Amino acid sequence: MEKARDCSKHVSLSKTKRKLLESIATEETALGHLLEAQAKQLEAARQTCQKTALTESTTQLVETVLMKEWLLLRKLEHVLTIEDKHHRKESSCIFDET
Repeated sequence: MEKARDCSKHVSLSKTKRKLLESIATEETALGHLLEAQAKQLEAARQTCQKTALTESTTQLVETVLMKEWLLLRKLEHVLTIEDKHHRKESSCIFDET
């Protein structure tokens, strides 16, 4: 009985996992918007002489996005292993909510 009360105090594992995946998707969307905005700037700069400064800015942005993508990949890998680790423990409150 006490175990059931402890489980109700915690957010379920599946709900937590879903929220983590949603946060990854939100960050991916934001990165896509940044890259799209930079692409529009590059397109507009094709007719101007500001190509060098914009190229440097684009390089920095792409490097930053690449690092962020690596972090998101690691986050995703960890989220996907959460279920496996807890499944082995056979806790009674892992999948209460879906």
